[in-house]
Amino acid sequence: MKERIVCRALPMLLAALLCVTIVLPAAQASTQSEIDALRRQANSISAKKTEVKKKLNSLTESKEEAMARKEALDEQCGLIQEEIDTSNAIISEYDKKIDEKEAEIAETEQKERAQYELFCKRVRTMEEDGNTSYWEFIFKSTSLTRPLMGC
Repeated sequence: MKERIVCRALPMLLAALLCVTIVLPAAQASTQSEIDALRRQANSISAKKTEVKKKLNSLTESKEEAMARKEALDEQCGLIQEEIDTSNAIISEYDKKIDEKEAEIAETEQKERAQYELFCKRVRTMEEDGNTSYWEFIFKSTSLTRPLMGC
């Protein structure tokens, strides 16, 4: 009985073995072409990856250049601001000096008016007393720039 089962199973086993040997190379061929296609795709991706790395490196250099330029511009802006602050301080000091000089001018003009009034009073007094002549007055004067008309 065992021989009969083996005899009947043997052709089926051989048929299955034959199918496997025929189908396996076809499956391997199909798989090999897929593997080759995937390898080509991997190589293409690798090449693209290399290009992207190069781009990134150039962009990194550009970024570093841009950052260095930004730092230089920031430094320049800082120096310009310092220059503006210094100029404003100088202007402020000159404004103070101008105010001081205007005050001195006002004070000097006030003194000049007071002296001119005193001068006019003396001339009137001398005229009223009649002791002094105009010639004497002119020869004793230290300046003849202002007329006697306002007295």
